[in-house]
Amino acid sequence: SILEAIKFLGLKELKHLIITLGVQNILKKHNQNSEEIWRHSYKTAFYALHIAKALRISPVKLDSVFSSAILHDIGKIRVPDQILNKPGPLNDDEWALMKKHPSVGARILRGITHLQPAMPYILYHHERWDGSGYPEGLKGREIPIEARLLAIVDVFDAVTTKRPYHSAQDFEKVVELFKSESGKHFDPDLVPIFINVLDKRINR
Repeated sequence: SILEAIKFLGLKELKHLIITLGVQNILKKHNQNSEEIWRHSYKTAFYALHIAKALRISPVKLDSVFSSAILHDIGKIRVPDQILNKPGPLNDDEWALMKKHPSVGARILRGITHLQPAMPYILYHHERWDGSGYPEGLKGREIPIEARLLAIVDVFDAVTTKRPYHSAQDFEKVVELFKSESGKHFDPDLVPIFINVLDKRINR
């Protein structure tokens, strides 16, 4: 559960978490598609904290990892529901609008002081290791490691959850997907760590 995950945070980080969740709940009221966005965000945060713990990321940075995972898709409140829920492929105009959500999310949150360390992770969670991502086409270690981590867990939850445009994939197929995208979409050093984290949770 998410409660299990947040036990990694310190007192100061928990105070920030309360503020973060308050921001989330306020914005949640302004978007009809919010339930699926927030469900995805909580699951992404859960996976993000477990892989961050495996990387021995400090408690202070864990706070930013958690905040960025919870709020990484907040820019989608500016994307119409008919695009978010479209059962088929997006057209060029729809895709251009969808690709703005990391930048929009960063702008929405830029005035909140304690979230500033999380801004690069929110802004760059759709960058790809090979430089083919967005919004800036960053490549390899130009992308902050926390954003590289978030890219992995974001895709993991997306492909293992039923969406209007695809069915949920099983664990074995997802592992093969991550292995095939290692060094292309994903950081090749982080992929085996994440798979190991998943194996431990599934087989414990």
